[in-house]
Amino acid sequence: TGENAEDFEITAGELLSEVLLKAGDSYNLTLDFIGESLSGSANLVITFRNDEEVIVPIVADGNFEEVSLFYNAGSTANVELEGNTFQGDVNLPSIHNGGSVYRNENVSGSELYKSERYASNIAYQIEVPNGVYTITTFHTETWFGMPNGGPNEPGRRVYDIILEDAIVKSNFDLYIENDNQPIALVFENIQVTDGILDLNLVAKVNNASIAGISIVNKGEIGVI
Repeated sequence: TGENAEDFEITAGELLSEVLLKAGDSYNLTLDFIGESLSGSANLVITFRNDEEVIVPIVADGNFEEVSLFYNAGSTANVELEGNTFQGDVNLPSIHNGGSVYRNENVSGSELYKSERYASNIAYQIEVPNGVYTITTFHTETWFGMPNGGPNEPGRRVYDIILEDAIVKSNFDLYIENDNQPIALVFENIQVTDGILDLNLVAKVNNASIAGISIVNKGEIGVI
């Protein structure tokens, strides 16, 4: 209830009706404030069987913590792309599970695409504030179709891209997607509710590969 109740969207959990909660029970309800203004308020009303009510105030205070993180996968170098500095993730072992790295100067385009991290299963766990994010993953091919490399044809490298335990791109094949040329894949409305952004790339054929990651938040999520 309240003046801005319609500006709060439930993103996890649901409003309950006629449910029995015992002493010590807990229930999580995750909300996102989607109002046009920076602040707003509403009330969560809990009504007991005897018609007694408990009112929990909900406030969107407008203190939006901006997050913009950029990583250059498989390299120690910091590189620039479109005005953003991508940090070499070889210097940041705490955010990924390792794997192998490779660099090929023959790859066209930005410096970001000349290096990659590859493995059968690549995992990133990056600490971020809870919120709604736009995630961009950057991909390149440093071996197939390159001088002295493997054949340039479909089906040579296929993998799934998973964000927050959900497959956002299945059976990704860079040859089919972009003729083995560098590409940026944009995934919007990725919700983080545990303070950790999880990104996994799981190989189906050969190794999975990633050249860079961009993480930009678009909204905050609060948990009652």
